[in-house]
Amino acid sequence: MRKIFPILALLVAALTSCTNYSGLRINSVELGKVNIRAMSDIDAGIKLGIENPLSAGLFIKGGEGYIKNNGSKFAKVIINGSDTAKAKSSSVCLVNLNISLEDPMAALTLGLSPEALTRGDLRLDGFITIGKTNGGSRKLRVRDYPLKNLSSLMNKSK
Repeated sequence: MRKIFPILALLVAALTSCTNYSGLRINSVELGKVNIRAMSDIDAGIKLGIENPLSAGLFIKGGEGYIKNNGSKFAKVIINGSDTAKAKSSSVCLVNLNISLEDPMAALTLGLSPEALTRGDLRLDGFITIGKTNGGSRKLRVRDYPLKNLSSLMNKSK
């Protein structure tokens, strides 16, 4: 079920765009559990292989955003937290997501697949709050980010 990969865009863009977190790398992406509660409501987990060279562990406190198709809201994504990426080590962390399609019929028309990520009309707006195990947190914002920019990362991590 590769339909979840667009949601990863918010997470990857936020974790790799902040200069305070330079050196932080996402080495692998794997779809974990998927629970389809209704045609428009999905709970999912994404396992991320993270290399954290920082002296503090990092975790996602929460976040939310929208995937947009031609400027219209397509799906709302809520990040409900994650495991901790241990300090100065490599970890596999589970990120818990809830995805709500704004228009389930549009999903059928779009034909969600990994190939859909290369389309220029899918964009992401949202934020992620990242916490440090030694205290503090930072809210990272992603605006009008083209999902096609992340397709090469996702292809490498299959």
